[in-house]
Amino acid sequence: LGLLTGGYILFVTDFNFVLKASAALIILTIPLISKLPHIKPTKHKALSYLDEFKNKKTIIFSVAILLFTLHRGVERVAYTLFLRENLGLNFMQMGWYMSLPVIILALSGVYIGKKYDQGISLNTLIVLAFIVSGFGFVFQAVATNTLLSFFFRIIHEIGDGAFAVFVFAGASKYFKKDKMGGNFGFISLVMVIGGFLGSLIFSPIGATYGYDVPHIISGIFMIISGVIILLL
Repeated sequence: LGLLTGGYILFVTDFNFVLKASAALIILTIPLISKLPHIKPTKHKALSYLDEFKNKKTIIFSVAILLFTLHRGVERVAYTLFLRENLGLNFMQMGWYMSLPVIILALSGVYIGKKYDQGISLNTLIVLAFIVSGFGFVFQAVATNTLLSFFFRIIHEIGDGAFAVFVFAGASKYFKKDKMGGNFGFISLVMVIGGFLGSLIFSPIGATYGYDVPHIISGIFMIISGVIILLL
């Protein structure tokens, strides 16, 4: 809804108005924080989390997550520019292009999560999360017309929905369950670093070689990360 609404608002106003309106909506959510249920925490020494990385599988899992999330940096610095410069979309069209696949992401996450509970293998989840998502990201940029690009964007978002499930399923398999709060915090840190590095690396590449190139390269990294983690 934010992407679609933002696209329409940008079409008729400007970035300053969108940023101010977004800030106002965020401020309105602050009173709701007090309504959240209280959760009793458990305490662990910070250095005890280093024990997790004596396990080779945990390290490989973390590296795969890092490589996968490089594409999130691309989505920050090259995605909208690709839509404008390569596909020639205006802000309203960009809003539709970006928002509808995100709905597919949410629905696929729910569906794939249910299927995982019913017994699909972790390897199947990995193929969907990394390899299908990576192929979608590559061919979204390679596609020769907007509709075909949009189709592959949907394929990518289905993979992203599987990735959302995989992060929780993989963490529960490769990390100790009595420290899941801190471990999820670490996974979040890895994903943020991946997005940061992706932005840093692919911004000049997009400006120099075209905004399709970062999508292709990072999509290949996603596929490689899937192959790496399948070897666990």
